[in-house]
Amino acid sequence: TFGGGSQSYDTYLDPCDTQYGEAARNPAVAARCAAVGAGTGFRQVDQTNTAITSTRGTQSIAPFLSGEGNSTLQP
Repeated sequence: TFGGGSQSYDTYLDPCDTQYGEAARNPAVAARCAAVGAGTGFRQVDQTNTAITSTRGTQSIAPFLSGEGNSTLQP
């Protein structure tokens, strides 16, 4: 690696969550979510399959690695 690597667990908020996501506020987003199968009561769940309880979303279960490099990357 160049300068060492680090990892973090990013958080995300599903835009189709009908309580905290953009679909809760924006009818156009809600319509797009419904068109792809996210029902009218769709809720984002965390790693324990529990509905999220804030607009902060939930943390990813896979780490994001930065500074690791990619030895198989080609032009």
